[in-house]
Amino acid sequence: MKRKGNGMNHTWFLDRMREALRAAEQGRHDRAVDLLERLATQCHQAAKDGLSEWYEIQALGLLGMEFERQDAHAKAGAVFERIADLRRGAFQEAGHGLAAALAAAAVATLRAGKRSAARKLADEALILHNAYPLPKHDLDFLRRHLRARKSKPRSKK
Repeated sequence: MKRKGNGMNHTWFLDRMREALRAAEQGRHDRAVDLLERLATQCHQAAKDGLSEWYEIQALGLLGMEFERQDAHAKAGAVFERIADLRRGAFQEAGHGLAAALAAAAVATLRAGKRSAARKLADEALILHNAYPLPKHDLDFLRRHLRARKSKPRSKK
């Protein structure tokens, strides 16, 4: 979490987290909430600039726990829902990327003449296709190559 000119890095993040935890441990819960809300906002902005959402999720997790400690359950629920949204987005992105990578691996493996290994990769890609649809051209390409290779001789490349 490093950006030029603003001093934001992992050490900076840990210092902010420690400061918020110290405030909570000392019973200054409003201060802890303020620090964690600001930290989550700063991390959210940093994530928009291409940095990992991990930092935002960590800050939000502590903020949610602090709200729970204060019996502010509705606020905690909203914070944890934000974490779920972030995780859901990452899960979707990873799922689509995995399906596409499996499809590409299946085609390349099939071209190398390794039909059995290619079939396993293709089957996994097609199973994932139900949850993470491949773009139509990728799906058609995969299916076309699987059909075309049924009749071609094997290569050992």
